[in-house]
Amino acid sequence: MSGSSPPCTKCGRLVNSGTFFRVSVQPDEDRFYAEVPVLPGCHSWGYTYEEALKNIKEAVELWLEVKREQGSRSHWNRPRRSVVPS
Repeated sequence: MSGSSPPCTKCGRLVNSGTFFRVSVQPDEDRFYAEVPVLPGCHSWGYTYEEALKNIKEAVELWLEVKREQGSRSHWNRPRRSVVPS
């Protein structure tokens, strides 16, 4: 979803998107780990909370792209989506 707005640094919601994914962001020593529980294997990290949100957004986009390429007819393959931290 290139060209979409960056995540809100307060809530993590992506602007101009229609589908929301719950994201778990957990601190660990010097970084933050992020995952989307409903998308198996979709996880990322960043040195800051904001970086972890940015990176998990890209991970979601790549996860969905792979599913589309594999011919998945999942309801996740809608054209607009967002990431919201839990």
